[in-house]
Amino acid sequence: MIKKLFALLFCIFFLIGFPSVSGVKNNTTTIYQSNEESAENYAIIIIGTHYYDVFELPYDLNYNFYIAGRIVYHALLNAGFDDDHIQYLDKFQTLDRYLTDNLNYIDHRGMDGISSYNNIKNSFSDWLKSRSTENSNVFIFLIDHGDSEGNFYPASKTKAVSGNDIDQWLEGVEYNTLSIICEFCYSGAFIEHLSKEKRIILTATDCHSPSYSSWMVDTQGTYFIYYLLKELRDGKSLLNAWEVTDGAILDEKFCPNDQNPQIDDNGDGIGYGSNSSADHLNPGQEGDEGWLASQTYLIGSEPGNNYAPSKPNLIKICDGEYYRAISLDPEEDDIYYLFEWKDGTYSEWFGPYDSGRFCLVEEKPKAVKAKDAHGAEGEWTTVLINNDYAYKYSKLQSLIEKLSDNFPIIYKIFQRLTNF
Repeated sequence: MIKKLFALLFCIFFLIGFPSVSGVKNNTTTIYQSNEESAENYAIIIIGTHYYDVFELPYDLNYNFYIAGRIVYHALLNAGFDDDHIQYLDKFQTLDRYLTDNLNYIDHRGMDGISSYNNIKNSFSDWLKSRSTENSNVFIFLIDHGDSEGNFYPASKTKAVSGNDIDQWLEGVEYNTLSIICEFCYSGAFIEHLSKEKRIILTATDCHSPSYSSWMVDTQGTYFIYYLLKELRDGKSLLNAWEVTDGAILDEKFCPNDQNPQIDDNGDGIGYGSNSSADHLNPGQEGDEGWLASQTYLIGSEPGNNYAPSKPNLIKICDGEYYRAISLDPEEDDIYYLFEWKDGTYSEWFGPYDSGRFCLVEEKPKAVKAKDAHGAEGEWTTVLINNDYAYKYSKLQSLIEKLSDNFPIIYKIFQRLTNF
């Protein structure tokens, strides 16, 4: 811990910091299949932030973005991907692995670095470009708050990422099919920049409307990702999954009716989708809107294994009147929670709950663990997250994130000293 503190103070003193993406990967798995033999396929998950300097769990949007990212990551694992085939950047990667050694509300398994501007750029222009071939199928997932200009915000918030930026970073990248899922407000603005032959673009909404997330229903994370990944895991094509998601959002009682999912896969730069009714496409031949998406699936090359749920996050809310336990299951199985109380006694198993949905108790627990519907039990959590404690570190986190885009050299020393 002293070594870590020394490294952090060293970086702050000289105001120098983070470099480009570390932990670069290699790969051989299966995600997309278009009635052909699959080749080496790759995925990029990038979780940004919102542009407000607000950090308050559990209602903070950043945490919803994190949850949506974990849902995607687990779906990719179930589809046959391994960590060597996934480049995963998240705002929370630093906060969990360096600043809060004793605060385990973030599951950082699979994460490769912080979602800074430079790391995002290098994920496309370096990591993906050096691996993907003309036979590769590529999956890209982007989620953050967005803004009315259609920008994506990195963790550092020093420079926004536009659709044109990503299109330029993809220049020279070879692939068979490239599928891009954008979950942020006004994300439809990315379509005109990213639309090309052999690309499938699904956006949570159009260029004029916001998209939504919620803590109060089963769709923890975001509505668009929750419904879309649910359908893809059930074996539907990207087109069918998008159509079901579009209708589900329209019918969702907690979601305002201005969210308008879009699809483009014929390279014309025009998104298809209306928020007045559920959308259905019936592509008859190659080149029709929806045809490529109708031929593309998120499927595994091997039968999935059953894994235990993640170590739960235990969060104090409402000044200690209530306590929340939240866990994620890799296969999205139902989850049960077991609490140990302060007097050494145990609760019954509470549940079932959907993966990612919280269990609320009034008595202060000493520990909590989760199991899935098949009986696979995860690890105990003994650390209680206090919103005030987490907030105390947010400004330091913000400083580190800003350094990540400006001073890459000394961060290499920082990485070696802290094993970050």
